Amino acid sequence: MAYFISGEGIVISYDNAKRIETVVKEGYVWYTAPGEWHSFKNTGDTPLKLVFATIPNAKHGLLNFFKKVSASPGKQSTALSAEEFATLAIENDMILKPAKID
Repeated sequence: MAYFISGEGIVISYDNAKRIETVVKEGYVWYTAPGEWHSFKNTGDTPLKLVFATIPNAKHGLLNFFKKVSASPGKQSTALSAEEFATLAIENDMILKPAKID
């Protein structure tokens, strides 16, 4: 589940391989079912900021993943290479699907 703090954008999800774009903005809440492919795209002129609430997966849980890819408010997050990000995802039972960037 995501709560959008600021900005405007779209959530991209898929239903039977059909791409669905849902408009989101400050104050909106969006839910994705476990295992549903999704991504976010900022369509505005300001940062699209959101907060996630997740249910841990069986092995380590998404909390472990997000602790490693995120940063505390006001702190700079650590940049990961594509290989480092993929390794971290695998360690936390995540399957990465390449996304086409428009």
